[in-house]
Amino acid sequence: MERKKLKLPKVALVQLASAAEGAASEYFKDKKAREIFKGYLRLMDKYSDYFFSDPWPKKFDYKYVTTFTQKDLDFIDENEDEYIDRVITVIMKKNVSLVGFGAKGGVFWSEQAYHKQFVVPRLKLVFEAFKELAKTEVSAEEILAKLKEQFEDIGFIHFSFTDLLGSECLDALADLKASEILKLIHTKEGYPECEEKKCKRQREKLKKKV
Repeated sequence: MERKKLKLPKVALVQLASAAEGAASEYFKDKKAREIFKGYLRLMDKYSDYFFSDPWPKKFDYKYVTTFTQKDLDFIDENEDEYIDRVITVIMKKNVSLVGFGAKGGVFWSEQAYHKQFVVPRLKLVFEAFKELAKTEVSAEEILAKLKEQFEDIGFIHFSFTDLLGSECLDALADLKASEILKLIHTKEGYPECEEKKCKRQREKLKKKV
């Protein structure tokens, strides 16, 4: 017998459209809410086998939206090239219930939980490697070269620095080398200029050393 396909609760669809409007005004200045909303629907359709595979919870539940099952993780890991889309799909699914789409802060809590549980540990591998190299007399340029050999993706290295700077304790020498590395990433490595405040503040420290 063919399983009856689940549908998105109408109230959740309305609230998802509202969430798209909020995302357009706060995070995606170059995209319209309608475009973002269509993107959400596209992901649901593309990954429908996963997204509609379970009955919707009766109501919003904090533990549910911040807990990632093996099924969720297997879905995310299925295609590395689609990593971001798959994470977004999981977080959307977590926040759908019969009473609507999430609660105030629901998506934020899901994102923070995923980041803390699965992203930060990987970022720390980069930053811990940096801190060990910074203890030596190796230059910032040489440190970055070694990090690239180990972690390859310059964007991932940049993400590690901007995410963990401020929460990691650095001595004066390591702090200066972190500034130099971020400058190298945006100059020698040709990484696009970013709007990350931590990155800008860190590079500003180099001007004070001149």
